[in-house]
Amino acid sequence: MDILNSIDLNYVYAILLVFGLLGTKIWLLPYLKTKGINQKYYNLIEQSLLLGNMMFRSEKISKIFDIAVGIVSTLEVLDSLDSNEKHTEAVGELAQKLLVELNIQLCKDTLDSIIRIAVAFMGDK
Repeated sequence: MDILNSIDLNYVYAILLVFGLLGTKIWLLPYLKTKGINQKYYNLIEQSLLLGNMMFRSEKISKIFDIAVGIVSTLEVLDSLDSNEKHTEAVGELAQKLLVELNIQLCKDTLDSIIRIAVAFMGDK
């Protein structure tokens, strides 16, 4: 019992703080970094839609992003088309898929910027 009375709680708090900081550095920061890349592109898609005078809920924005990335990834493997033809094809396919799957019509400039953002995202992968 005498040992418990002689322990200073400030030392215990300091040790817990060090373990908390190490845990944050080891587990939390890499987790946030992986989420930050997706969040950055999500914000770019949202800004692109706002520039096109459109606003959607988060679920639709993430679906738009997933559709755009899927289109870009499928067109990326085609060697028969150059980059401009791939881009034009991706914009047309995105317009069709958004109309069919989400019942959304966007202007060509907004679709163009969404495809460019998706291409930038694919560059990170």
